[in-house]
Amino acid sequence: MTRLLILLLVPLFVACGSNGQRDLRDPPGGDPTPIPIIPPPLRIDYRVIGTIRNAQVTYFTSTAGTTQTTTDLPFFVSFQTRDPSTFVYLAAETPLTNFTEGTLMVQIYVNDVLFREARSSGFTPSVSVSGEVLQ
Repeated sequence: MTRLLILLLVPLFVACGSNGQRDLRDPPGGDPTPIPIIPPPLRIDYRVIGTIRNAQVTYFTSTAGTTQTTTDLPFFVSFQTRDPSTFVYLAAETPLTNFTEGTLMVQIYVNDVLFREARSSGFTPSVSVSGEVLQ
């Protein structure tokens, strides 16, 4: 009985063994094409704080280009990008019609980590920061 069982199982093992043919799990044509890695999105936060009323704020985003606005402080804006290299720029200044003493601070955060910061105080302060964010 055991001989019969062995005789029946031997052809099964021989058929399952390597006989020079490709495994069905191997992709046709050799090495598989690598799947491109999509970087996670970067969150860029622009922050302007200080004591200047009607501050002129200029900022650049890769999605909207350059934007200028006049606003009371604090000022916050953010955007997301998947670009492997992103140029960032943020500036704030006192308008010439508002000749006053005060302070300005601009900050750029990347994924909640401070990337650039600058401060200015006195009459008509002006401040700017910029840089290139690489993933």
